[in-house]
Amino acid sequence: MSPVSNPSLQHTTQQRRLSALYKHLHPNGAATAPDHNLTTKISPNATLKFGSITETQQQSFDVESMAEWLLGPNTNQKLRQKILAMSKADIIRTPMLNLPKEEQRRITTEQIKYILASGEYRISLMKQNPSEMMQRLECMTFFPASASVKLGVQLLLFSGSLMNLGTERHKDVLRRAEKGEIMGAFGMTELAHGSAVQKLETTATYDPDTKEFVINTPSKNALKWWLGNAACTATLCSVFARLIVKDQDYGIHVFLVPIRDEKTKQPLPDVIIGDCGDKQGLHGVDNGFLGFKNVRIPKDNLLNRFGDVTDDGEYTSQFSSNARRFGAHMGELITGRVSIVFSSLQVRRASVLIATRYAARRVQFGAPDRTGEQSILSYRSHQMKLMPILASCYVYEFSKRDLVRKYTSLHSPDTKISDDDLAELHALSAGMKAVFSWDTQKYLEICREACGGHGYSAYNRFGSMINDHTIFQTFEGDNTVLVQQLGGFLMKEFAKQFQKNQVGAVLNMIGSRIGSAIATINPAQVFTNPNVKSSNFQVQAFRHRTASILQTCAQQINNQRKKKGFVNAWNDALPQIVSLARAYVEQYALEQYVSQVRRVKNRELRTILKRLRNIWALTVIKDNFLDFVNIINVKPESIRKALESQCEKVSTHAVSLVDAFNIPDHVLDAPIGLSKGNYMDHILRYAIERNPGNHENIEGLLEGILESNDNLTTQATSRPSASAERSHQSSLSEQTLFHSSTEKAESNGDESDVESDSDDEMEQ
Repeated sequence: MSPVSNPSLQHTTQQRRLSALYKHLHPNGAATAPDHNLTTKISPNATLKFGSITETQQQSFDVESMAEWLLGPNTNQKLRQKILAMSKADIIRTPMLNLPKEEQRRITTEQIKYILASGEYRISLMKQNPSEMMQRLECMTFFPASASVKLGVQLLLFSGSLMNLGTERHKDVLRRAEKGEIMGAFGMTELAHGSAVQKLETTATYDPDTKEFVINTPSKNALKWWLGNAACTATLCSVFARLIVKDQDYGIHVFLVPIRDEKTKQPLPDVIIGDCGDKQGLHGVDNGFLGFKNVRIPKDNLLNRFGDVTDDGEYTSQFSSNARRFGAHMGELITGRVSIVFSSLQVRRASVLIATRYAARRVQFGAPDRTGEQSILSYRSHQMKLMPILASCYVYEFSKRDLVRKYTSLHSPDTKISDDDLAELHALSAGMKAVFSWDTQKYLEICREACGGHGYSAYNRFGSMINDHTIFQTFEGDNTVLVQQLGGFLMKEFAKQFQKNQVGAVLNMIGSRIGSAIATINPAQVFTNPNVKSSNFQVQAFRHRTASILQTCAQQINNQRKKKGFVNAWNDALPQIVSLARAYVEQYALEQYVSQVRRVKNRELRTILKRLRNIWALTVIKDNFLDFVNIINVKPESIRKALESQCEKVSTHAVSLVDAFNIPDHVLDAPIGLSKGNYMDHILRYAIERNPGNHENIEGLLEGILESNDNLTTQATSRPSASAERSHQSSLSEQTLFHSSTEKAESNGDESDVESDSDDEMEQ
């Protein structure tokens, strides 16, 4: 057996070569290479001023306190740590880059079995302790993306349909699904219809003679398509089909249909199973298609919570109309939308964490009068790229948290939800899912670009995050369709209070949705010289923006519906309706954030949090200035200058702010974003360890690395002494990162760039 084919010999050879490489990179360092959690401190040289984490991670505030604030007071830390420990298992951390999709699917299935075997992920826990179950769902982001999505199909969609749409007779199937004894698919989408669920063509016809339903796919258009778990693993499927009883169509119902033999895993007779094939991302999820050629299932396989059929063929339901019954069936999909909200936010955090740590370490160019180069995070253009994304990760945390609170109240036996509150929850989750995933996808590309060529490396995960996350804009509801749900909800509320086009009535309605009454005056009239960094001004401006767009939409539809009909009038107003949904989601986020920051007692943290709010709010105003032009009496140049100033100030805290996200290195798994060690060491290690060809050519590669390292060593020996360099750095202007003296002054009360606490009052 050759050394290459012998794993143990290959590992020994690789370690020897890595040790030699490490000596070349660190001639004065340890004799052996460090492990994956490299913590060695290296001294900065003239071209690697911020090359070491010891140079960049000088905590500018209490990171632990900030992390606790972000997690919230109700977080179960023991549960979180338990799931984090699960995420370190070898099967979970198995590298899958460049593996064939068949192998990725096999590994992902093994990961799901491991997770389900823990007993931590049972959808029935939602009824027992909904708050803790939502924490479990948030912790799913510790697992690889394919595993998280595949688990979501099994847990939220398939098992969720059994729990929420089924009854007592389906509990045994639910129990087995929660244990992973059976795998399921969720059969809603068809080849010809996705969002228009009421137009699905699959039929389920009741046969009273045999007391069975006959499931049939009438045409190729009706093939169930894109079903997760269907291509390889599912043995059962929750099939959405039109219920036909005595030739009458009762609309969409859900049926439990066996599709594979549980032992052989072969397709059952008259069941068509196919593979949808290669996708842009999520290669570990086996998306497939299904067809049924008059497949017979027992009568009890109807998930009958909202409608049932008697043995002799009589249909019964607590709902008097197909439309209301359909709404009840679809209402249970809200869990998936809420989970996408926090999953998308976590992807955003990971991407800006990687980009920020890299930007703090990476040095390029510099002023002629300086020794060495400067961190790219000190450049204003880079700050303007990353700081708004970082700020959004903080601001959106609390609208997300409030959405989760509203959702968990649905499952609390002690809480009664009104129809109005339920309608708001459906609309808000739809709008937030759309806006969060739209923005995260945009931010992923910005963060990738901000990392230059290293951002293009698959090891740094931007490619996989971009490809895996893009479907978030489509599954659980197409975003453009979902924002119409929020827009429609707002206009229905508006219609109840519409009084001769008065903006005040609209504002009062908007305020009432979050439990506050607001003034009906224009912010531009309140502030003759407005302080754009005042939370009061920002909140009022955001509210008036929503009210103005809402009024415009309502007027446009009202004026056109008599001429064109409602459908055409609505279609004409769609661009404004999309803007309306975004405006409301952003207003809601700002209000929740302002409310939470006001409660922070630590003055140092509060100052930084206010700056984050300023960055986010000013970015929204800048990017949507036409929405605000008639509301705020401020020139665009003033907004831009204020935004640049806030981005510069926050950039000095940036590494600490992303550290507070508390994402472990084994979850992040990106060499340029790891918390410990030199990012260039990590890049080399990933390239050498994960490419077998490098193992053969390592001696040849070392010659070039040795020569390069000798040059760096020469530069390092000619740099100023450590004390002289520290003295030089302490005298640099504000453009240089991490000024401990400046940060100390700010913590002692220098808050001139943010409004005082007395100005930071939002009308209740």
